[in-house]
Amino acid sequence: MVLRNTLFSEFVCDHLFYFTRETLSALLSLNGFEIIDCNEEWYNYIISVAVRKRRRLDLSHFRNYQEQLKNEVEEYIRGFGNKKVAIWGAGHQALAIISLMNLADKIKYVFDSAVFKQGKYTPATHVRIVSPDALDSDPVDAVIVMAASYSNEVARIIRQKFHTNISISILRDFGLEVV
Repeated sequence: MVLRNTLFSEFVCDHLFYFTRETLSALLSLNGFEIIDCNEEWYNYIISVAVRKRRRLDLSHFRNYQEQLKNEVEEYIRGFGNKKVAIWGAGHQALAIISLMNLADKIKYVFDSAVFKQGKYTPATHVRIVSPDALDSDPVDAVIVMAASYSNEVARIIRQKFHTNISISILRDFGLEVV
């Protein structure tokens, strides 16, 4: 009503905040409340909102899955010994996993076919990013492919172009799959 009726005299210092239905609803929603009802009352002058505290989102399954995956990856790496495993993929998901699972000191390097990434280091974990040709010049016993939708193609390239006796695993949605 203040806006609609141009009641400029309502904008005074003892009124700390001014809201429309939309801005008040947004504020409450962003702060964890579920809007049950929102009305304008007393000649559309007062905004009245009935709310309830939203239930906290249970994100424990993220932590549980991270722990499960970390155990799978560490067990896989232990099967080859420290610094005998590399990761293929310097995309954001692989970089996050290397960091969140503390894999930097357990892997030899990260491969990526993107030339602009080669010769650099992974952010936060400082693992060397190399060309796939390093599989010939500085071989490893195993490769964990973390290339999202390109993972099957990458595994095929490793088998065809490089060593067929390298153990290859792919990070899937459900966990680590040895292929």
